[in-house]
Amino acid sequence: MHEGAIQSFFAILNKNNIPKEQWPTKLLEIAKQHNELLKQVQAMPQSNAAMGELKQKAETAIQANRYDEADALLTQLLELQGQEQAATWASRGGLAMTRLRYAEAAQHFANAAQTLPQTQETQRIAYLEQEAYAWYSQGDEFGDHAALEKAIQLRKKLLEWHPRSAVPLNWARAQVNLLGLALWQLGERETGTTRLEEAVHVFREALKEYTQDHTPLGWATAQNNLGIALRILGERESGTEKLYCARSQLTSIVIPAQAGIQEVQQAKWIPAYAGMTEQEVSLMPAHSIEEAMQAFREALKARTRDRVPLDWAATQNNLGLALQSLGEQENSPEKLAEAMTAYQNALEVAQASGASYYIQMYQSNLQKLRATLAKQKDGT
Repeated sequence: MHEGAIQSFFAILNKNNIPKEQWPTKLLEIAKQHNELLKQVQAMPQSNAAMGELKQKAETAIQANRYDEADALLTQLLELQGQEQAATWASRGGLAMTRLRYAEAAQHFANAAQTLPQTQETQRIAYLEQEAYAWYSQGDEFGDHAALEKAIQLRKKLLEWHPRSAVPLNWARAQVNLLGLALWQLGERETGTTRLEEAVHVFREALKEYTQDHTPLGWATAQNNLGIALRILGERESGTEKLYCARSQLTSIVIPAQAGIQEVQQAKWIPAYAGMTEQEVSLMPAHSIEEAMQAFREALKARTRDRVPLDWAATQNNLGLALQSLGEQENSPEKLAEAMTAYQNALEVAQASGASYYIQMYQSNLQKLRATLAKQKDGT
């Protein structure tokens, strides 16, 4: 060791109040660590010029015994390495999403967030947002209850980092677009009403920030989701108050067309009837069912099978429900036949996508219609 290093080592001993009888042992220990540190820094990988420059500066600082400076330089180097690794994990996550391997994508995004240095808080939260969306997609499209639960818990955690007071509209958007939807879907699949009641609360809170005048699309989406959650909740509770409240909610909502809004490009005004079921349709008068049918047909002009197959299937299923209800009211074989075609279209896409939850739903609707047609044919 050169003289400057020895002097630095003694300074370390004095600063840490090491007893003098331990100095020989501690000096050897520090010297050994010093040499090991130089070897480690020299062996660190570098994939770009910025990392190479930081590595060289850190090595020089260590050799000159400027340990505070070396520590700061190594921190910067680790941050660059972490960002590089995190970006690679995120790219793998994006690739998995493209292949509809949502659970795999969620794990990749989680790895990206864990790899990223704590100083990169904004980017880390962005990766966690992607993880939450991946879990939601897994739960939504494949009927995976555990994935929806993960999405809910992660979204709640993220909302703690995005307080309502900071950016109210971003907070409302996060409430409506993932947390509320995940709660509603999980609540619909489970018995009981706890999840559904929580979903209703989430949508109502979001509506305190969304207004029809300033955020019409967000307002309509939240209103629509609230109506559907109330409808499901009403089916499980005695009385009809929530069911009629849900019907009013659904039949009064309109979404103004805006450039770039894929689902509503083709219509001037489209009532938001997404997610209807047979019981909900049965509550509606004939003119409202006709209005709903028109809305679904308009939506199918933008929600094409090639572009968004599962959305197209959901709209086909909703169209089938409306056609069946009206066909039964009017005793119209033509409308019932149209409903049969719509259900079959929805089922075909769900089966091709492997979305088990939707397969069961569409099969159930198809079986009920076949039973109705069989009764009419037999006169029973």
